[in-house]
Amino acid sequence: SSSSSSSSSSSSSPSSSSSSSTQPPQSPFEGVSAAAAAAAQLPKVLGLDLEYGALEQSKNVGYVSLIQLATYKSAFVIDAVKLRPHIKQALDEILRAKSVVKITHGGASDMKWLWTDFDIRVTNLFDTYQASLALSRYYKKQQQQQQQQQQ
Repeated sequence: SSSSSSSSSSSSSPSSSSSSSTQPPQSPFEGVSAAAAAAAQLPKVLGLDLEYGALEQSKNVGYVSLIQLATYKSAFVIDAVKLRPHIKQALDEILRAKSVVKITHGGASDMKWLWTDFDIRVTNLFDTYQASLALSRYYKKQQQQQQQQQQ
């Protein structure tokens, strides 16, 4: 059985349309555009993380399912499955921008997925995992040198 309901509040008055900033996006693309616009206006630094579903782990076959972006002022979670047709248009400029440092942790595979799924190549990337490895190697070398000097 189908039920039909009518609502007298379906038409918007001029006064209610002026507060559109508090209303949710009317379309999925509007949400992605808002995220990209906010990110494009704000950051010198942009946090970036992806989640993806691997269909065949050994062959790296899968798809990006979620994109997380963060600035100092805002955070965004983007449903990359639902919004797949709009991702490149919405995020390509900010992720390629050399003026914005993109920060990730262990992002090598994330960069591969962005490239294969959306043809987006990220520039000016700082990977905290790679930085921790470099610092660890440096610290170990310093310790070894100190131990040799003490002998």
